[in-house]
Amino acid sequence: MLLLFIIASFEPPVAHAPGLNPIVIENQKASNADWELTNPALEREIEGYASATSVNRGDAIEVF
Repeated sequence: MLLLFIIASFEPPVAHAPGLNPIVIENQKASNADWELTNPALEREIEGYASATSVNRGDAIEVF
């Protein structure tokens, strides 16, 4: 048993194939300007981007 432990301790680490990380996949896509405002405010309406589309009462939200 001790010999098996010693042999297993000296085996090289197994390289894992990269997973399908959704952030990495998204970042590999070509960029475009689809997110930009196409109908900007003309009557002093509020324009901006928020850190979340919905929050619970008491939660924080950032506006950019």
